[in-house]
Amino acid sequence: MSKNILCLKGISKAFGGVHALDNVDLCVKEGQIHCLMGENGSGKSTLIKVISGVYQPDSGEIMLNGNLYHKLNPAESVRQGVQIIYQDFSVFPNLTVAENIIFGQTVAEKQKLTHNKKKRQNAAKIAQEIGLKADLSEIVENLSVAEKQMVAICRALLNDAKLLIFDEPTTALTQKEVKNLFALIHKMQKKGVSTLFVSHKLEEVFEIAEEFTILRNGKKVITTDAASITREKFIFYMTGRQLSEKQFVMNVCKTGDPLLEVRDLSMEGFYKNVNFSLYPGEILGIVGLLGSGRTELALSLFGVKPADNGKILKNGKVIQITSILEAMKNRIGYVPEDRLSEGLFLPQSINWNVGIANLKAYSGRFGKLEKKKMEQVSAIAASVAIVTGLPFLESVAKGVLISAWSMAEAVNDMKILLSGGKVALTKSKGGWRTSIGNVTNGSKKEDSKGLSYKEYCQILIAVQNTGDSLYRIMDLIQINIQKRVV
Repeated sequence: MSKNILCLKGISKAFGGVHALDNVDLCVKEGQIHCLMGENGSGKSTLIKVISGVYQPDSGEIMLNGNLYHKLNPAESVRQGVQIIYQDFSVFPNLTVAENIIFGQTVAEKQKLTHNKKKRQNAAKIAQEIGLKADLSEIVENLSVAEKQMVAICRALLNDAKLLIFDEPTTALTQKEVKNLFALIHKMQKKGVSTLFVSHKLEEVFEIAEEFTILRNGKKVITTDAASITREKFIFYMTGRQLSEKQFVMNVCKTGDPLLEVRDLSMEGFYKNVNFSLYPGEILGIVGLLGSGRTELALSLFGVKPADNGKILKNGKVIQITSILEAMKNRIGYVPEDRLSEGLFLPQSINWNVGIANLKAYSGRFGKLEKKKMEQVSAIAASVAIVTGLPFLESVAKGVLISAWSMAEAVNDMKILLSGGKVALTKSKGGWRTSIGNVTNGSKKEDSKGLSYKEYCQILIAVQNTGDSLYRIMDLIQINIQKRVV
């Protein structure tokens, strides 16, 4: 019987009264593929940050390679062979692909130069193994989200890992890339490397997992082997709901002109002759694999990458969207794919992030932000149910639930409690009345995290109550939340 490479006992962690983890146990055996499951906000990311030494637990024990720790720091975690691919990738955008991949080794060996021929050869080898096709000399900021994630995976695998922790690693990967990743995980398993796979995608985890640990609301619900649990029981453990429960139903009136209509919209090399209509209060899902053109379509509607041909109509009238400013004037909002780097100013407060989209509304005579006008942001936040102060308020009737100590708190400091998508969505509404929001999951992944079932329902209620429409790029697993799918 294999011994445990990692064993957590009674791990608890609270942030200002919110119990992110409550007496959680978790053990991973040598060479095992163990999946940590739970809805968004269940405590998965907090737990792996405890394992990596980023967070110190309030109580509990950490046993790593037979060594007992009550508190663990990142350097010691790495020395014990723990390597983590975080949701936000943790790559250096101004360095090349090769420099990012070999960065860990360079730091560990206290070298000042990264232009080492052998290391670059190692980087090329691991990139080829997992199917990373990007040029090793390419600057990382020029890569797609999926490619950035794969660079982070390469860097982790290049180190002498004993325990690989993947935090939602497949969100931005195509089906082929996911299969390559799983093949690589099995290959590492044969070498005795353990894997802790953190995800919420059922089909993938049932394909890769040998054992599950399921969290809900910061508590461990069950640990079981994959062969002894059905998908129906699994969903119940993860959500606390039976599949037979009534789903959220939206009533959309389709009389009159659509709010937005797209006719034969095309962009060479990305999409061709796209047609759809979007009615007030409706949620329309656009489905497609990575590279199918779904993201570029959203960028065209927001004026970032204007379409080459076709028409866009709003309330039956043709409009021109050749810039972001024109999209905003037409009350179109956009929540980007990579919310951390493109959607939020992390060192700034929630108030500032919400108000930045329409500074004129909060500025005085000389363009200086006025405190009294900025206080209006709190009212906007209330309209989408951002709740300041703890504990969480369960009586919120609509909108996106965000809990923070203060609206003046920096988003970066509060990211354990905040989903980047929730703040970014509120920023969209705070800057201009949103007719269309492009909300994408993980593509964050919290940060690029997605939303929980309850939070989805809150958004649906808010959309229907305000008459806004939501054009959403989404994961296939969440199709059931859409009213229509294209």
